[in-house]
Amino acid sequence: MSPHPFRFRLAGACVLAALAALPGIRAQEEAGRPVFRDFRPTDYRGHPQAFSLVESPEGFLYLGNQEGVIEFDGARWTHLPAPTSLVYRLAFGADGKLWAGGNDEVGYYLPDASGRRVYHSVRHQLPAEMLPFGPAAVVTDGPRTYITGPRGVVQCEDGRFTAWPNPTPGGVSLHRVGGEMLALVAGTGLFRLEPGGRRTLVSDAPAFRGSARTASAPLPDGRVLFVVTHGGAYVFDPRTGTAAPLPGPLDDIARGTRINDALRLPSGEIAVATAAQGLVVLSPDLRRIRRFDRSTGLADNGVISLALDRDGGLWVGFNSGLARLAIDSPVTVFDATNGPTPGTVDAWGRHAGRLYAGTYDGLYRLEPATADGAPARFARISDQVVHIFGFASHRGRLLVAAQAGLYQFDEDDRPELVVDCRANSPFGLLPSPRVPGRFYLPAQSGLVIVEHDATGWHTRADLRTLGDAHTAVLDDEGSLWLGTYNRGFWRLPRADTTADVSTLVPEQFFNGRGLPGNMVWTNVTPGVGGPVFFTDKGQRRFDPQRGAFVPEDRFALPDSAAPLFTPTLVNGTDTWGSLFRDSTIVAASALGRFRADGGKLTWQSAPADALSEIGFSGAAVMWLDDTPAARCCGRAATTTPSASISAGRPPRRARGRR
Repeated sequence: MSPHPFRFRLAGACVLAALAALPGIRAQEEAGRPVFRDFRPTDYRGHPQAFSLVESPEGFLYLGNQEGVIEFDGARWTHLPAPTSLVYRLAFGADGKLWAGGNDEVGYYLPDASGRRVYHSVRHQLPAEMLPFGPAAVVTDGPRTYITGPRGVVQCEDGRFTAWPNPTPGGVSLHRVGGEMLALVAGTGLFRLEPGGRRTLVSDAPAFRGSARTASAPLPDGRVLFVVTHGGAYVFDPRTGTAAPLPGPLDDIARGTRINDALRLPSGEIAVATAAQGLVVLSPDLRRIRRFDRSTGLADNGVISLALDRDGGLWVGFNSGLARLAIDSPVTVFDATNGPTPGTVDAWGRHAGRLYAGTYDGLYRLEPATADGAPARFARISDQVVHIFGFASHRGRLLVAAQAGLYQFDEDDRPELVVDCRANSPFGLLPSPRVPGRFYLPAQSGLVIVEHDATGWHTRADLRTLGDAHTAVLDDEGSLWLGTYNRGFWRLPRADTTADVSTLVPEQFFNGRGLPGNMVWTNVTPGVGGPVFFTDKGQRRFDPQRGAFVPEDRFALPDSAAPLFTPTLVNGTDTWGSLFRDSTIVAASALGRFRADGGKLTWQSAPADALSEIGFSGAAVMWLDDTPAARCCGRAATTTPSASISAGRPPRRARGRR
């Protein structure tokens, strides 16, 4: 384990976010739910069912709904009427027309002189033999618009209408295959639409003789995935005309539920909308799925429609409401649905390849997602060891710093209290990089130093007059720094190069020596160029030549007073943290990093998805995972460590503010 956890609890958003650069299979297996924004019918003031979703070239979202279409500009919802009870399908044409299909009605919207889209019906231009048309769906393909209904298919091009009637009324759906539009007729097969209203059979494979409620998505090699309602999943090869079954979790789901929509994502994954099993996302290799439904935080198990926006967001239309999922974001979230109680995580760590979270109510371990769609989740593996504040790996065993002291867990997750610290409860666990088997435990009354050798575990120092120390950092010289909530900073000079730590003499920095005289609490965390010293009255840097603190000058913002920056952790030449200005309660930026840029450090905020989930008060506990893994999902290969961040309100038994 190479842990870098730092704790700083602020009142704020109750979420736990895992920030990963979408690396490899392990990152996907350990990913939480996507960041999403939910919209209820009371928000858009329309029919609960979101029948169809589409984005305009200008970036507006359109929702097929009751008596017309609802337009969303990112702030306001506007109803655009049409003479039909419900609009079931929407599609933009190459000419900018927004086509809409409803009950016995079809037409398009175009902007008027004011820019507002106005509906124009083409119902009376449809061939007479196709009327009454029934519920209409629309699909566009370049200059052509196709309209489907129980009576068949109608094509509109340059104002001319061509019909392909069904021999008997029944379901029909259109699918783009190999650069052309093919019609799937329920119970019959897959057809090519020829001039003059003729149809040519392309395939009567079993996949195409079932329900017309079939969704499809193209694959990179020219094949097409078909997902058939109550029929399963198939891969169709237009070169051979064969449809091969795709056994696996998606096939199992499709055989048991209705399929409403499918969409290929920029990552190469395929999103599938189901009527009862939520949103299913199929991996690019077609072997694994991820499932998102009410159990993972979505508002509904019934997904009706899908659409992508220009920023890579996936819009999901529910049986009641809709949501935007940041499906391609490097940020995923663990909250009360898949993790510990938000606001209670005080430590992160990885041991034997598994990620652990230490919380107020016990020890949790991340159980990875499975190939059949069960999502990753944190499972509590111990409720005996509580109030956990630190992790380390030592001789193949997991070490846990908790309220009662230092525990060692065996391979069966059984804890053993190896160092009793109930008289000075630990608030952290810092392994020595120089002395094998030595650990520093900042504690409720100061500091505990323990060592493990061939004869067992030993307490080498137990300092109980330093105040409640919640953070500890070793500097380059091996000196140990402690940050307390009521007695300033303490330094134990060259502690990590001293064999007999019982001889150490702590040095206090408080109310003087460059520190603000009215400060209340302090925090010390790592930074590029040495520890970062935070006080609630201003940031400081220690000057070893003066033996005193000076104003921090490493982390600066243009045209702004020096910010408060805490907690922090280091990744190469980057220092991550939360940024504060006029208040230590409300963050100016909930998360970001100072990056080395031409000899100076430049601030870069975290992705907006991370900021929205962490909330106004900034990060509480951060963890940098040094295990690199290659990115996948169609992105350029790279190696990027991942980070985990928790934020939340302090638990009731918190000592001061953590």
